[in-house]
Amino acid sequence: MNVSILIPAYRPDHLLIELVDQLRSDGFDDLVVVDDGGGHEFAPLFEALQEKATVLVHPQNRGKGAALKTGLAFLTQARPLEVGTVTVDADGQHRPKDIRRVAQELVSHPQALILGVRSFTRAGVPLRSRLGNLFTRLVFWATVGKFVRDTQTGLRGIPQQLMPNSSASSLTVTSTNWRCCWPVANANFAKSPLRRSTSTKTAPPTSIP
Repeated sequence: MNVSILIPAYRPDHLLIELVDQLRSDGFDDLVVVDDGGGHEFAPLFEALQEKATVLVHPQNRGKGAALKTGLAFLTQARPLEVGTVTVDADGQHRPKDIRRVAQELVSHPQALILGVRSFTRAGVPLRSRLGNLFTRLVFWATVGKFVRDTQTGLRGIPQQLMPNSSASSLTVTSTNWRCCWPVANANFAKSPLRRSTSTKTAPPTSIP
């Protein structure tokens, strides 16, 4: 599969290593991990990953958004022929099979931004999370005119032409236009068993016109 995996990580635990191992076992061989300023305490963990993934390092913590931009800029320059990349959280909440589903949708729809959608109807989801997602969905709909079921998902399939400095497009990726100017697809997913969450069935990805 001509798709990379991008994992921003700030002071992760062993679940990151388990995730990388699972993804490699599942056939993903191009993984990029961004150490977002974890410091000396976490250096051994990232050093252990260097034989399994490309590790990029921020000397100081710059935040998840900056880590994603660093990874995307690297992939644009180093992997210009790839279809795109799938962003994955470092805490193991995304299941490898759901990551693969998003990657497959990205390959099938290389012009689209693919979003993995969390289920907020399952038992145990905090009320704060449900209300927060509802609020941001309404704000997004009112601002952009598109209904997206999960605006804050960390599981995304980003096509090459939406990545910064991509030669495939003159579009400058910003927090304003990357969400609204391209087709969006949703793919339901359950949290990974690495987080000891109860698995739920997933629905087929659907496109949003």
